Amino acid sequence: MPNLEGVQYAVTFDELFNEDNDKEYMAWLDALLEPASIEFLKRFVASKLGGDRGSVHYVDMARGSFNVVLQFRIDDDRAPARLALRIPQRGFTAEAVTAERLENEVHWMQYIEEQSTVPVPHIYSWAASGDAVDPRIGPYMLMDYVEGQSLHSCLATWEASDNETDAVEKRTAVFEQLADILLQLRSHHVDKIGSITRVDGGGWAVTRRPLTIDMHIQLVTMPGFSTDDWPTSPLLHAKNYVSLATALRNHQMLCLRNINIPGAWNKDGFYDFQEGDAIDMQRALKTARGRVLARRAMGLPATAAHLVDGDGNDGGEHDKKPFVLFHPDLNASNILVDLDTARITALIDFEYTNAVPAALADDPPVWLSHINFVHCLTFGFFAEWQARYKYRLDAFLAVLERVEQKQKQQQQQQSPLPVSERPPLSAKMRASWEKKTYLINHALQRAELADTIYHGQPALFPAVVEAIDGTDDWTQEVYMYEEYTRWQIDLYEADRKARLRKKQPAGT
Repeated sequence: MPNLEGVQYAVTFDELFNEDNDKEYMAWLDALLEPASIEFLKRFVASKLGGDRGSVHYVDMARGSFNVVLQFRIDDDRAPARLALRIPQRGFTAEAVTAERLENEVHWMQYIEEQSTVPVPHIYSWAASGDAVDPRIGPYMLMDYVEGQSLHSCLATWEASDNETDAVEKRTAVFEQLADILLQLRSHHVDKIGSITRVDGGGWAVTRRPLTIDMHIQLVTMPGFSTDDWPTSPLLHAKNYVSLATALRNHQMLCLRNINIPGAWNKDGFYDFQEGDAIDMQRALKTARGRVLARRAMGLPATAAHLVDGDGNDGGEHDKKPFVLFHPDLNASNILVDLDTARITALIDFEYTNAVPAALADDPPVWLSHINFVHCLTFGFFAEWQARYKYRLDAFLAVLERVEQKQKQQQQQQSPLPVSERPPLSAKMRASWEKKTYLINHALQRAELADTIYHGQPALFPAVVEAIDGTDDWTQEVYMYEEYTRWQIDLYEADRKARLRKKQPAGT
């Protein structure tokens, strides 16, 4: 049965504001795919490759959450034969951070390609700002088009296969590669929180502020969202990262106009908001109170103590570099796999990658099953997800332990120095699962999940004393937010009605 208490706190986008974004996107996409535009893009791709290459052919277009990818083919029996031109979408990307987002992704992909064996598409050309950007295209990346199906699709196919032996072998093969990939990514330690750039001498360093998923999503989906208190440089301590996440959660409560409007999920997975006189104001105010409670609990120091205490220092070799590379959007949709061989061909979508407090990279991958973790949380089926995911996690951790042991033996053979006896990643992931720390980390980093996780798992968070005599700041905060919620709903309703009037034929 679904957890209805958690479902009440689902967060969806501002539908009215999104109407404007969608109109801008569709107009831009129509222009981009005009025959004359495609011909220009073919010439553009050829010019960026250089050399005497054959004719460039447009293949198709795929849309992600914030980017479109146009695939091109060159039939001259030379590499690269397939190319992907990735362009930030108009309408669903915030222009204020478009260049920064693309630059961060390019830098992380180049860094990973140079410093590891993790498979990423090779970038041939890119531009983010200034004269290098052609106004007909905007910021872009031109990179290898990598063949493969999403890991999500592969897991679903293997789950449905009648050949259980083959399915297990392929899952195990993927898990072995994932174990190596996660260990490699987790091994890169730095001294600041944020994104990297290439520095003098050709090396890499964290020189830029962190740009997180929450920062971009809230900026692009909420009218009037302010960036005034965003950091302008790398963060030096984990507590600064926690403060940033707290500020983003609190800003969401103030800027998302429909955050407390009641509604229900329809059969297509969309949230139908109540409108006009049908709005249940008492339910809206109850939701508002619940959000204040959840976010106050998450703002207490004890919630993020596992991130902040000692900044992750453990007396080991990384005391001066306690932060690690973390790809928060790494999931089964962003891992490409050859379905027949189970070979991972590429990891993609690094635009929100940052160096972060190490504990955030110690959570088990919640995407090891084809059953979607976020959807189950959102629709109130976390208990069912947890039961079905557990056996898949056990299988992965067994593989990870074998890979860790093999790597440890190789280190012992190659170096006379003692190998670190700190807890391995597999042990940290198991502890995160057993203590449900991974849920706390999701709540801290993903504002749209915060209230759902809190009200579904309140025992994970420190208690908030709710006064009943009306004399403390808690009561005042709740009262003020309830009044603010009424104002938000009135504002949203006025906008909705104004839009309806504009759509009505004259004289009706």
